[in-house]
Amino acid sequence: AVNVSFAQEDGILAQPTHVVGKRINANGEVTMTLESDFTYYENGKPHTFEIPDYYLSTYYRFNDDYLHEEWTWHNHGHPDLDESLVYTYEDGKIKTVEHNWSNVNPSELWVYTYGDDGRLSRKDYMDDLELESHRHFIYEYENEGRTKIQYYWTSWDLQGMLLRQKTVFQYEDDYRLVTKQIEDYSVGGELTNSTFDTYTYTSSGKLETQITQTLVESDWVNSHIMNYVYGPYEQVIEQQDGSWSSEANEWIIDHRVVFELSENGTTYTVSFYT
Repeated sequence: AVNVSFAQEDGILAQPTHVVGKRINANGEVTMTLESDFTYYENGKPHTFEIPDYYLSTYYRFNDDYLHEEWTWHNHGHPDLDESLVYTYEDGKIKTVEHNWSNVNPSELWVYTYGDDGRLSRKDYMDDLELESHRHFIYEYENEGRTKIQYYWTSWDLQGMLLRQKTVFQYEDDYRLVTKQIEDYSVGGELTNSTFDTYTYTSSGKLETQITQTLVESDWVNSHIMNYVYGPYEQVIEQQDGSWSSEANEWIIDHRVVFELSENGTTYTVSFYT
């Protein structure tokens, strides 16, 4: 995903109308180039994202409160693969999300439920194609909402509700996420995998680093890192993706994504280094 809002060097927020994606190999050679175009509503919200050479178009629609109402992906070469997400709201909160495909009927539906405190308490998934299979996310909150616990259940007619994943989010007093622990469970209820993420921020509150550790037997082992580099106007100019090297005893950056805006603010170049 490309954030098409970007700060120019003069401090004015730009909305580029042309995006160029480049994939660059270890020798510095460009192995793929993909160009696309954006258009916007008068209020600055994205309207259309197109990749002309691939005959792909994505359309965005917003309601009167500027909330995202519909997302449509259209493949002109294969119209039977068109896809859309339709959102409904209640009191400014998402109530339902309907997922449609042109070649699949009926659709999928997510239903959101909120507690008296306004926080999300439940999200249920219904798939009319597999009536015996459902997915459920149930949410609990502690410490005035600074701890959020997300339980992911699957339900089957013969087996009932099965806990498949538990995620615990910890937030600072300003509700910035600082840690996240995910536990995965088998159908039999056994713990199969556990990861722990730690988040750090810049002095201005921007996400700077996300470190992932994996539980191996009884030890937490470094596994993955994401770094974010910012420009003079707090815009992301580079994203670094790396893994832990036990031999070197340090993080090794495996991939980089570099974001550049043209001087006139009309072209946004995203370079993927592998």
